Amino acid sequence: MKYIFIAPLLTSAAYAAPFPQIGANFGQQAQQQGGLQQGAQASQTGVQNGQAGGTGGPQNGQPPSAADLATAVSNWQADTSMVSNFLNTGPAIQNNVAFKQAATVAFNAEVDELTHKAIIDSANGNHPEVIAANSTLATGGSFQDVVDKLQEMSVKGLAARNNIDLINQNRCVNVLPNIDAYMASTGSNSQAIRPTVCDQTGVASGVQGKCFYLLQPLMGRADSMVGYRYRCYAAWSACW
Repeated sequence: MKYIFIAPLLTSAAYAAPFPQIGANFGQQAQQQGGLQQGAQASQTGVQNGQAGGTGGPQNGQPPSAADLATAVSNWQADTSMVSNFLNTGPAIQNNVAFKQAATVAFNAEVDELTHKAIIDSANGNHPEVIAANSTLATGGSFQDVVDKLQEMSVKGLAARNNIDLINQNRCVNVLPNIDAYMASTGSNSQAIRPTVCDQTGVASGVQGKCFYLLQPLMGRADSMVGYRYRCYAAWSACW
């Protein structure tokens, strides 16, 4: 059994190790569930606590340079493209092994985004727009939700493919616009790469993100949108 470890996050970065391999024996289902639970616990710790890592960023405790920030923006955009590509192509994948492999690529890219976020945080973490964006990404749990659902698909394969729609409902509204805010804080005009179902503010065919959900289950109903508490994005006050 291999495990995934994500070093403490969202105010900085993360490390990812290879993800659990599932045996094809009598105990496969139990082993699969155990691997997912252990991996999810590790990734949640990473997204909540944060520790800078990765390469290409500031060295020896020095603040990031303009070049470091430009590289962080470029690399972050590339990672969003990899995740969005899976969200675009995943629904058409019929082979379970191929689906798991594609989901794993997207999961690793999502985790890698934390490295680039950490570099921008270290330079602009006190900017109001970055503070607001981080409140949704980290405190609100929006980023962690994407990580968890991608990881689940990389373990369970086609059995978890409905996570693609759930990720889009969250990521289009809560994650990608706030990544844009991070990039803009560096003076860049770059933006996160959207999947085809997204427009610039939300899901193109759905509600445009008047509220973001905090991903805090109510009464244990974490399997539906009804089971989450909502807060209004514009006013930062409770919707209900």
